Amino acid sequence: RPAEPETPATAEPIVQFSFGLRKSLRKELARLAADADMTMRAFILDALREKGLPVTDEDLADLRRREG
Repeated sequence: RPAEPETPATAEPIVQFSFGLRKSLRKELARLAADADMTMRAFILDALREKGLPVTDEDLADLRRREG
């Protein structure tokens, strides 16, 4: 049986995910993301990609730039 084609990331809905983080870590995350000229969302997704998750370049795009 042939493998089914993968659904493009653009076809998947975006779902919200949140977790608790110490205030000092949140501040450090914001600083590291700013230093990398990235949003915190993109910074976290990039870290997940480095751990082997199939994060695409489109996933890293700043969603704020899509609105409007």
